[in-house]
Amino acid sequence: MADGARRLEGQAKLLETLSYRGVLARGFALVTTAEGHPVTKAADAPAGGRVRVEFIDGAVGATLDGEGAPAPASVPTPAPAREPAPAPKPRAAARPGGQGSLF
Repeated sequence: MADGARRLEGQAKLLETLSYRGVLARGFALVTTAEGHPVTKAADAPAGGRVRVEFIDGAVGATLDGEGAPAPASVPTPAPAREPAPAPKPRAAARPGGQGSLF
């Protein structure tokens, strides 16, 4: 009986981990059409149409105004230029028959 309870608890934790509710708790929202289909892209949003917006604490209805265009994809900022590495010091010549100086 205890083994079954442990397995059930593990499955409940896995379900909670995979649930979209965790994403909503981080501040995101789920937008669906009136038919219940998810709206994943601005281009797929029905201009002037009704949508449902679900937050972690409930859902609200909304009407899309259809104005504007989707925001352009963000352009990554280039990384700052790194200073060139200093030139390596010249090596000491190897001594005949042995290993060169390590210092």
